[in-house]
Amino acid sequence: MVYGERIMVFSGEFHPYRLPVPDLWLDVFQKIKALGFNAVSFYVHWALLEGKPGHYSAEGVFAFEPFFAAAKEAGIYLIARPGPVSKTLAIHKLMLILCSISMRNPVEEASLDGFKGLRGNSERGLLTI
Repeated sequence: MVYGERIMVFSGEFHPYRLPVPDLWLDVFQKIKALGFNAVSFYVHWALLEGKPGHYSAEGVFAFEPFFAAAKEAGIYLIARPGPVSKTLAIHKLMLILCSISMRNPVEEASLDGFKGLRGNSERGLLTI
């Protein structure tokens, strides 16, 4: 139910941070609408919004107001999917860490940005979450 009206949701997927040109978002939403969709699911990649604990960035592609405005203008409903990291990215990062450990290369702290509590120890071949 949306505003008391029963609707069938036909949703696509669009991530604003993957298209870092806010001026193009309306065009994307219009094309999604033209394909017959009435909603868009979008992922809020929290590790990008808050790269360091307590340092939240809501500027540029991380400012959701232009994204919301473009969806509204195109007549698209939005379905937010917030989370700490996307599963695909986390698995990819974990695979890189495991490969690095297995090859006895040091796991650099920089490769773990956004993955709180995930630390590798290449000397002992351990990975803790």
